Amino acid sequence: MEYKIIDRASFKRFLGLNKSDKVPDRKTYTGEEQEKDYKNKEVISKLNEKGCRNNPLPDEQKANNRHESKTRARVEHVFGFVENSMHGSIIRTIGIARAKAKIGRMNLTYNICCCVQLKIVVSMG
Repeated sequence: MEYKIIDRASFKRFLGLNKSDKVPDRKTYTGEEQEKDYKNKEVISKLNEKGCRNNPLPDEQKANNRHESKTRARVEHVFGFVENSMHGSIIRTIGIARAKAKIGRMNLTYNICCCVQLKIVVSMG
């Protein structure tokens, strides 16, 4: 992502960044400063907690991590399916209407595959 932002001025404009703005990287989205922004915007952080070598996570945080991971796994499953089974999620079309149609077909294909998979599981008992 960092490369794309640096590489393309139009992508910087899309993100609302000026030429002089610092390019966000993977470390930009965590830390105390980000937590303050979350509180100001009344957003709940859904990041998993991480233990250290001599300071393991308490059971409450482990349970919270499991709860958050279940939601994230369901959401990421769709993207993983598109990436692995449909050979990537890059849309190379001319025009927004064609891009929307292609994304719609990808979503429809995912839903059909899930339906077939569920029917197989149900028929097996």
